[in-house]
Amino acid sequence: MRLDFDDYGKEAYCKLPSRLDRWRDDRNKITHNVIYTVPTSKTYAEEFNQFMFMAQACAEGGKQLAADLSNWDRMARRRVGRA
Repeated sequence: MRLDFDDYGKEAYCKLPSRLDRWRDDRNKITHNVIYTVPTSKTYAEEFNQFMFMAQACAEGGKQLAADLSNWDRMARRRVGRA
């Protein structure tokens, strides 16, 4: 079965693989920032607030991407079931 994310003509599914890959990169950067942080060498003013903003945006974007992928998968399974 060939995966064609644009085949359903819905904006939410267009370029879904590249959107997921960008989100994965952002998530990995945020995770690495948490893991490699040394509290004694950081100042938690604007830098921390910016980090929290990026983490929240990534979480919200991930939630939407998960919903889009789930909906696309459901549509693809229905299509295969009809074929």
